Amino acid sequence: MLQIAICEDDLCWQNNLVKIINNIIAKNKMDASVVLQASDMDTVKSYLKKNSANVFLLDIDLHGTENGLLLARTIRRNDVNAYIVFITAHLEFLLLAFKVQAFDFLPKPVTAEILEKLLLNISSHYLQKQEASQFESKLRIKSGSSIFAIPIHSILFIERVGSDTYIHLIDKSIKTCRLSLDYLEGEFGNNECVRCHRAFIVNQRYIREINLKEKTLILDNGEACPIGGKYKQLFLDNYQDQKAE
Repeated sequence: MLQIAICEDDLCWQNNLVKIINNIIAKNKMDASVVLQASDMDTVKSYLKKNSANVFLLDIDLHGTENGLLLARTIRRNDVNAYIVFITAHLEFLLLAFKVQAFDFLPKPVTAEILEKLLLNISSHYLQKQEASQFESKLRIKSGSSIFAIPIHSILFIERVGSDTYIHLIDKSIKTCRLSLDYLEGEFGNNECVRCHRAFIVNQRYIREINLKEKTLILDNGEACPIGGKYKQLFLDNYQDQKAE
């Protein structure tokens, strides 16, 4: 989700900016929201101590001695992936802006069309990074005398039989190890692979059907995994959250 923070000391323009952005989000059904609108650096810094944002729209020339570039440096030190965009009439700061790896630099006045293009570009870039990160994630296991690095996206489901764990992959191969499902849950964290039964972990990416009456998940390849009563609600909640994302 894109969490947008705005720092602009012109309150009229600040409010107008929020209104335009909210309209763009609604129009394009973007997974985004304005989480902060501020007129000074301290408000932004204070917010970030307990909250998060990943898109920052900053004016360079804030009131008094404050400078948006100083704020950008603070943001960049704490978050190398944040999207920093300067919206300002001071074009002389253009080269300095790129020293903090600004995503863009928009001269005032900014139209709704330019802002829409900006947010769509950021959204597209963000989703690509999320997808790349997801595909790069790997599960490392020891199987026999070998150690395998298995891409998470290649896992269909995992089942525990006795003291053995079987990892079923989309290429129809199966890797075995002795790792417990409790341990593997911790390795996946909030990834797409989630526990659906005391003896099964399933990759939500490949679920074709959820049959609550039969308490069964049908995967794209036709195989089925059971849904355990203990894990049913947590699984469904997690599944809905993944779909929303």
